[in-house]
Amino acid sequence: MRDPSTRALPTRPFLSVIAAVLGLGVAACGEPAGPSPEDVDLRTDRTAYTLQHAQGLYWIELSVTYTNHSAQAVYLHRACGSGDGPHRELRRVDDSGADIELGAVICITRPLQPPIEVGPGDTYLDRFSAYSAESPNANPPITMDQRTGTFRLEYFVQSENRVEGWEAVALLPEARRVSNSFRVEAP
Repeated sequence: MRDPSTRALPTRPFLSVIAAVLGLGVAACGEPAGPSPEDVDLRTDRTAYTLQHAQGLYWIELSVTYTNHSAQAVYLHRACGSGDGPHRELRRVDDSGADIELGAVICITRPLQPPIEVGPGDTYLDRFSAYSAESPNANPPITMDQRTGTFRLEYFVQSENRVEGWEAVALLPEARRVSNSFRVEAP
């Protein structure tokens, strides 16, 4: 018979489970990691766009939704820190670094505005036009290849509600702030 004042030591598998639970508890007490890639959803309204053309301009019109499925708010940095809409950039899917002459933003000095909050479970709808000037006399010339191709949109999504200038702060990882791919074709 065993002495009731002594206890049996837990077996090794039991100790492993306790260590894993303690490790998760310690990790949970650290800085919040922000939403995971499956917690956010940045989608364009189409997978293909055809450039529209009028005297001196080319453009596409997009409707983009940014949905925050996480349990915490995220913040869309405003264009130039002061714009009406979020800071967004077109990037080529192949990351070739080739010039893009569509949707460029030029910043001017204006009073800064707080970022756009997207609360837990909320969706932000962004409707905008991405323009490109028709520049036959540009040096070097702007070509149709610089306006067309397969792109993604990148939004500058912050984990903190602060603005410190034209650039975003406390960015979420890239996988949590890029859209689906889409094609832009010549008119």
